[in-house]
Amino acid sequence: MNQATSIFGAIYRRKHVVLLVMAGSIGVGLYQSAVNPPDFVATSEIMIPADALRLSIGTEEGNIPEDPLLPLQEEGRLIGITSLLRSRSVVIRAAEMLPGMDAQRLKTNIRGDVSKDGVVAYYGYGRTAEEATQIANASVKAFAFVLEEMSDLGMRENLKTFKANEGNAHLRAKETADAISAYLVSLETADIGTDMENWLTERSDIQQKLFELNSQSQQFQAQRPIVETTLQGRPEFVVSRQELSLPGNYTNSLARVATLSTELALTRLKFTDAHPEVLRIQTELDLVRVQAAQNADLVLSASTMMQDKMVASLSQKLVDIDIFEAGFTSQRDIYQARKLELDTLLAEVPGYRQRLTALQMEHNQARSMADKITSRREELEFHLEHGLQFSVIDPYAQAVAERAKQIPTPTGIMMFTSFAGLLLGIFVALLTATFSRMRATRPY
Repeated sequence: MNQATSIFGAIYRRKHVVLLVMAGSIGVGLYQSAVNPPDFVATSEIMIPADALRLSIGTEEGNIPEDPLLPLQEEGRLIGITSLLRSRSVVIRAAEMLPGMDAQRLKTNIRGDVSKDGVVAYYGYGRTAEEATQIANASVKAFAFVLEEMSDLGMRENLKTFKANEGNAHLRAKETADAISAYLVSLETADIGTDMENWLTERSDIQQKLFELNSQSQQFQAQRPIVETTLQGRPEFVVSRQELSLPGNYTNSLARVATLSTELALTRLKFTDAHPEVLRIQTELDLVRVQAAQNADLVLSASTMMQDKMVASLSQKLVDIDIFEAGFTSQRDIYQARKLELDTLLAEVPGYRQRLTALQMEHNQARSMADKITSRREELEFHLEHGLQFSVIDPYAQAVAERAKQIPTPTGIMMFTSFAGLLLGIFVALLTATFSRMRATRPY
C-alpha cells in the first residue's frame, strides 16, 4: 500500500470529522454575517484630460517646458494624481460635503485608482448602498475641486516664472544672433557656404589655366627649334611675278616673212615656179623663216620680288613664342599665388563652418526657448482668462445606490466557509490519524 492510498484511506475513515468541521465553518460564517451586516461599495469616476494637468513629481525644466502645448511625461502625471487621490485636502473637502462624517473615518472608507487613460475611479465603502454612493460621489467632487485649485495655482506660479524669464530669453536670442552677425563681419562674408563654392570654382578655373599654360609652354618649346631650322633654310624674298616678251629680231623676221609671202604670191601670178624671180623670193623666204625660228625664244622683260609668306608666318610664330616665354613665368607665379591663397582660405573653411554651426545651434536653442516661453505664457494667460476645465465628471459614471455592490455576498460567504471548512476538516482528520498510529506503535 503506497502513501497516497494510506492518506486517502485515513481521510475516508474519518469523513465524519471532515463533515463536522465543514458544517461548523459554514455555521460560523452564517452567524458572523447575521451578527455583522455586510458593507457596500460604490464606484464613481472622473476623467482628466491629458493636455490640461501639470502635476508631476518632476520639474518643468525650471518651469520652462520642452513643448508648451504638450503635457509632461505620462508616468510623472499618473504618480502626481495617485499622490492626490487620498490626500488630506481631498478627504477634508469630501468630509465637508457629508454632514456627520468624520474626516479620519472617511479616509478609511475611500479608495482611489487611476488608469493610463486618465480615468480616476473612487470606491466608497459604507454600511448601506446609499452611504457608499454618497462617499464615492463626494470623493470625486472633492478631488475635482482640489485638482482645479492646485492646477490653477500651479499655472499662476508658472506664469510668473515665464514672465520673469521671457525678457531674458529673448535678450539671449538677440545676443546669439548678434554674435553670428559679428562673426560673419569678421570673416568679411555674408554667406560662408556661397563664398566657399565661389572659391572652389575659382580654384578649379586657376588649376585649368595653369594646366593650359604649362601645356602651351611645352608646345612652344617643342616648336621653337623646328621654326628656327625652317627659317634658316628659306630665302626671305621670292619672285612673285615675271613678264616675258618676244625679241625684236623675231618680230622683224615675222614681218619680213609676211612681206615675202605676199610678194611670192603675186610673182607666181605672173611667172611660173621655175622663173628665177620666183625662186629668189622663195629662197629668201626660207632663209627668213629659218632666222625667225632661231629667234623665237621668249626673253624676260620684267620681274617682281616679295617676302616669302611662310617665312613671314614662321617669323611671327617665333615672335609669339618669344612673347609667351617672356610672360610665362610671371603669369604662372600669379596663378600659383592666387591658388595658394584660395587653398589657405579653403583650409580654414571647416573651422569657420564649425564655429558658425556652433553659433547657429546656440542661437536656435535660445530662439526656440524664447518662443516656447512666449507661447506657454500666452497659453496660460488665455486659459486663466477664459477658464480651463481640469476634469470632466460624467453623470453616467457617477455612483448610484442601485449599482452599489454588497461585500461580502452570501454566495461568497458560503463558498469561502465551505472551502475553508473542507481544508480544516482534512487537516483534523490527518492529525487524528497520525495520533492513532502513534498510539498503536507505542511499546508500552
